[in-house]
Amino acid sequence: MQNSESVTLRVPLDILASIRNIAESTGRSRDSIIVRALSIYLLNEGADVLAAIRGRAQIAAGEYEYMDDLTADVDAIAKMPRFSLNDYEMLRTPDETDEEYAARLKLFK
Repeated sequence: MQNSESVTLRVPLDILASIRNIAESTGRSRDSIIVRALSIYLLNEGADVLAAIRGRAQIAAGEYEYMDDLTADVDAIAKMPRFSLNDYEMLRTPDETDEEYAARLKLFK
């Protein structure tokens, strides 16, 4: 099974000159320089394009949430009572001294 495919493309001469220069300077093939450049593109701008495509597909499938609903959820979370350790009892370890327990408990106050 082949894991690559040969393609033919036109490359502007200034870009091709840079590719040749890099290949000669690093001892790598022009193919490896071009493949690396394409890989980096796919990690950056290409990834953004692919994410937009996936996002549009999710919207088309009804997998989205209205901003007003999201804002309401965030507001509801913000209005929840603040978490407090006063509502809980910290368990002691069997060999823990009173001083060690007090020092550990102080970390949470």
